[in-house]
Amino acid sequence: DIEKKVPVTPDTLFELGSCTKAFTALAAVQLKKDGLIRFDDTVSRYFPGFFAMYDGRKYRVTIEQLLRQTSGIPWNAVSLIPTGNEADAPEQTVKNLEGIELQAVPGENFLYSTANYAVVGAIIEKASGMTYDEYMVKNIFRPLGLDNTGVGTDQAHPPQNMATGYKIGFFTPRPYAAPAYRGNHAAGYVVSNGKDVARWLKLLVGSIDTPLRPMIEETLRPDL
Repeated sequence: DIEKKVPVTPDTLFELGSCTKAFTALAAVQLKKDGLIRFDDTVSRYFPGFFAMYDGRKYRVTIEQLLRQTSGIPWNAVSLIPTGNEADAPEQTVKNLEGIELQAVPGENFLYSTANYAVVGAIIEKASGMTYDEYMVKNIFRPLGLDNTGVGTDQAHPPQNMATGYKIGFFTPRPYAAPAYRGNHAAGYVVSNGKDVARWLKLLVGSIDTPLRPMIEETLRPDL
């Protein structure tokens, strides 16, 4: 916070952006282990009627293709994610993507798109019966000892230690309250600090033991 001269410390909270996707992938693996989803499930199993188009043909998209970024959904599909913090935003995101024109046949090419993980977040909610935010705190963050980690921020009542957002305007950083995108929480809105991210990196490389270790390892296996 420039105005109040509050420095960044290991306790300062930031949105992690697309590093969020690693946590979401772990949640998906956990739901698969618990028998609540299968990676070859199509999106239409959870959102009946969902389909995508390529070269005049309808295609189904699977959870694995979303996780692997091989669904064919284009990068600019992020523009279809609605602004707002409404509870139905994840489901609305899936509806907005229904019938989307793909860039490739699902499963054939790697094409990074944030929208893939927005859809995974909506499926996590359907399969678990919990909001994405609640599921992550209860089943991922707290069991891993990431006690300062959560999802999203309330701009009117930000959590203690939340970094002030800035945007460059007239060649100087100015405080900026970014709009909420609850429909995109699973792709970019995990909030954490240096202490928890350091622990998370140790968990990823296996230097801290956890019962979730086999699931973490599964998220790290490449798609060859």
